[in-house]
Amino acid sequence: MHQQLQKELAEAHKTNKPCGKCCFYLMISKTFVGAGKSGPGRMWRGHGEDELLFANAEEEFFHEKAILKFSYSVQEESDTCLGGRWSFDDVPMKPLRTVMLIPCNKMNEIMDKLKDHLSV
Repeated sequence: MHQQLQKELAEAHKTNKPCGKCCFYLMISKTFVGAGKSGPGRMWRGHGEDELLFANAEEEFFHEKAILKFSYSVQEESDTCLGGRWSFDDVPMKPLRTVMLIPCNKMNEIMDKLKDHLSV
C-alpha cells in the first residue's frame, strides 16, 4: 500500500497531473498498550513508547522516523469483539490510536528497511 502510494505520486509528478507537492505523510495507526502499564498521561509524556504494540507491525518503521507522534485512547469508542487466540492469563490491552507525521524524504529509507525486514 505504501509503495503504491509513492508510485502514484511519482507518476502524477511525471505527467504534470495536479496533485500538489507532498512534504509529509500523516499516518494514524491502531496501537495497544498493556492496560495496567499506562497511568494518566504516561504515554503523552513520552514514557512507555517501547511498550507500544502496533496492530500492523510494519508501522513500527514509520514510528521510528516520525518527527511528531502522539497516542490517544479509544477505549470508550472501541467495540468488544474479540478475535484470535487468547487466554484468561493474557494481559489486558488498552486500545490507542497513534498519530505520526513522517517527512517524505524519509519514505525511501523506511521502504528499504521494510523490504530488508520482509526478505529475512
